[in-house]
Amino acid sequence: MDEIKNELKISNAIQEWIKIKEWTKRQFAEYIGVDESYISQILLGGKRPSFDFLEKVYSKTGLDVGDICSFAVPKNGNGKN
Repeated sequence: MDEIKNELKISNAIQEWIKIKEWTKRQFAEYIGVDESYISQILLGGKRPSFDFLEKVYSKTGLDVGDICSFAVPKNGNGKN
């Protein structure tokens, strides 16, 4: 349940940032350096954001995703989702 809440938090934060900038998902994806389809999957809840993705979001936007980064890495800690 907490994972779903965390995924919604990052999705909402990204959507709000895109809205404020008046960008499309494609523009955001290009800015972050990922495929637009990856952004779409995250925003629709079909994909969990990776730790690398969260790092890119933070470094490019300054969005505070530090408190939710831990959910992107599996409990076994191997970094594979």
